[in-house]
Amino acid sequence: MTLKNAVVTGANRGLGLEICKQLLEKKEYQRVFAICRSTSPDLKALEKDEKLQIIDNIQVMDHADTATRLTDYFQSTQLEPIPIHLLIHNAGAYGPSEGFSSFNEERHSQGIATITPERIRFAFELNTAAPLFITQALLSNLRAAAPEAKVAIISSAMGSISNNTSGEHYAYRASKAAVNMVGKGLAVDLSKDQIAVGLIHPGFVFTGFGNIKERIEGQRDVDESAKGVLDAVDCINLNNTGCFLHGNYGEGVKLMEW
Repeated sequence: MTLKNAVVTGANRGLGLEICKQLLEKKEYQRVFAICRSTSPDLKALEKDEKLQIIDNIQVMDHADTATRLTDYFQSTQLEPIPIHLLIHNAGAYGPSEGFSSFNEERHSQGIATITPERIRFAFELNTAAPLFITQALLSNLRAAAPEAKVAIISSAMGSISNNTSGEHYAYRASKAAVNMVGKGLAVDLSKDQIAVGLIHPGFVFTGFGNIKERIEGQRDVDESAKGVLDAVDCINLNNTGCFLHGNYGEGVKLMEW
């Protein structure tokens, strides 16, 4: 069995943290690289497992600096790329941190009367551009792991055009629809390198961080979401590259509508 290396962005809390936890439990992974802006106590606690390596102070919206730092980090002492078998683009957000105190307050910040250029720019820089440029920076590492290399982008059902029946959420919806197109383009371009790409909807998840502590009806636990995400990752291959999947909380992966 080939021992694999995984890279997870946005790894210091919520879904990214839980994905790291579950990857560490999988015997096939020899290293899990946790990329984050700042190390959290919960992520730090995972360092008791020597398989985890934290790469912090990474601002994924600073594309040039992130590319330089990651390119330098993932070179071995022989200047050969460290193989990356799984790259999970999890870092993302609904919008900039603005201190909203409730789910509805945050939701209505992206309505037709409230959406702003700043909220649009933030969503596209983080949710759409960052996955593209990080993949670009780590392309030699992914090629080194081919044909076992996979790129998984955490998208959202809210990026589905056919599924939009409620409006609002302009910045978030548009940025996730755009990253779906980025992922599809990567799937086409990287197929010649035998690198598979998939978009994954993690479900409606309660993470419990930030100012918003309320739990909305229908939200599922983050450990269930992470299990579903990794089940979806297992389904991604060169035959279905460019797919849009619902992790479905570990209850059976489903295809999503574009």
